Amino acid sequence: MLNRQLILTHKLAGAKIVFLLIFGILFGSLNLSGCAGKSAEEWVQDLKSRDEAVRRHAALELLKKSKEEAVPPLIRAVRAGDEQLQYLSVQLLGKMRDPEATQVFLSLLESPSEHIRAAVAEALGNLKTPEGTDPLLHLLKDASPVV
Repeated sequence: MLNRQLILTHKLAGAKIVFLLIFGILFGSLNLSGCAGKSAEEWVQDLKSRDEAVRRHAALELLKKSKEEAVPPLIRAVRAGDEQLQYLSVQLLGKMRDPEATQVFLSLLESPSEHIRAAVAEALGNLKTPEGTDPLLHLLKDASPVV
């Protein structure tokens, strides 16, 4: 009798977990479906969120956009001056490998933030443009171990 109760309890617990997983998947897809039509500019605004999951989702959505759509608002975001937004935008621009962002990266070589300088170094390395070679060598000599 005790074994039957344990088995039944175990099966119910398993069913609850399966239900919660299915509910989570359905809820997650419903929650994100309202975001499908967002513009790159709107996704860039989501990079400012305090919620890390929102920022991560926005970054992934921006990487799915065409360079023509995503690069201009990301460049504007870098120029906006907010450190977190600059950092995330530089990272995304570096992953997109668009040479149009080279001048923006060069403008951040002397950023007071070692994290931004490190992101610039990685982005310049990803671009592999002649204009980025000397600045990249300069960043390799940075006093900060982060860079």
